[in-house]
Amino acid sequence: MPEYPPFLLPKYRGAAPINWPIIRGETKTGVTIILMDEGMDSGDILLQQETTLAPPKRMASCMTVGQLGATLLIKT
Repeated sequence: MPEYPPFLLPKYRGAAPINWPIIRGETKTGVTIILMDEGMDSGDILLQQETTLAPPKRMASCMTVGQLGATLLIKT
């Protein structure tokens, strides 16, 4: 499996993957498209892309993560 930045899966998984990068002061986050399996966020990684969390509008920046996810899903 290729190396991926640590702020994308597998670091932030579960119920609040958008919230935790903000809470922990990350300056970047991203979207990971995975092949679903039986576990929580444990499937094979198909595609990833990072985006910037620019202060002071980190929450507004995070809202674009959904748009980025939709774009990556279409690419996948």
